[in-house]
Amino acid sequence: MAELDILAVAFYTEDGDGYEKEAERLIESFTSHNIEYAISKIKPMDWQDAVCWKPEFILGSLEHFESIDGILYVDADAEFMNQPDFRIFKDCHVAFHEFKRSPHHPTEILTGTLYFANTPLVKEFLEEWATETQKWRNTDTPEQCAWRAIWDGWEKRLLKKDLPPEWVWIYDDFPRRYGNRNPDEIVVKHYQASRRLRNRVPKK
Repeated sequence: MAELDILAVAFYTEDGDGYEKEAERLIESFTSHNIEYAISKIKPMDWQDAVCWKPEFILGSLEHFESIDGILYVDADAEFMNQPDFRIFKDCHVAFHEFKRSPHHPTEILTGTLYFANTPLVKEFLEEWATETQKWRNTDTPEQCAWRAIWDGWEKRLLKKDLPPEWVWIYDDFPRRYGNRNPDEIVVKHYQASRRLRNRVPKK
């Protein structure tokens, strides 16, 4: 089987909000695991604007790197703990993880680690997701709310892969939900920096 040509991408805002330090850890993990990546430093923006820009950034990455097979997006506060096996994304358009904190909580579509194949259909989905996200910008999770709002219309059109929790491992929430994992099993760990940094005011 031919190896997929997948690029890992991320973005972070310039100094003033603390995300540069988060991105340094991510870049080190890209390098240590020989992962091909592109990371963008963008002008200061508040947390809400940055989250709402996520779908647009992913779409732009697919359009810019037009020769690759797909994009693996990760938040800047992530870290690759082990070498990823990109064969997991064979024959799918999108891959994401759905998370329920308990039987009494709604299902969340986690957007810290996402895969998108580089196809016209996927780009069409991303265009709609980007547009819809702006309608939810005053919510706590605008990109998640927007995805849920449009997913019914896309579920039968896109080949979906259920992303294992080890690919979007939230350092504190996931052990309570899924139990502890051997460190060798975790691919991507997320440190939820927004809980600490989202209310900081960027430098002008």
